[in-house]
Amino acid sequence: MIDEASFGRAAIGTGLALVAMLALAACDKIRDRDKPEVWTMYQSNPYDLTARVHFATFNSKYKGEQKKGAPTPNQYDCEMAADVLNEKIRNSNNGAQTVRYWCEKGKYKETADAKAE
Repeated sequence: MIDEASFGRAAIGTGLALVAMLALAACDKIRDRDKPEVWTMYQSNPYDLTARVHFATFNSKYKGEQKKGAPTPNQYDCEMAADVLNEKIRNSNNGAQTVRYWCEKGKYKETADAKAE
């Protein structure tokens, strides 16, 4: 039979374990909030326009406010750089696109997601 002292110790132990789990979960949420949204720029191979070659990763941690619905700073920087590189390639090759640059959300992946391209 469980006496009152044993029950009290068990209740306190359970309560402390619950508080510890909630505190750890809150720490993870705070840490995730501070992580930047990562964008990766890829390039094709001049001999294989379907190739996925890692070119750059945009993972800067920006401070400040962002308008709702606007691209994140890393997305904006990645897409702007890809546009500049694509335009530079077209101009230097008289309109021929020998290499293509594009951006995808997330860290580098060897294969594209089904909906990404």
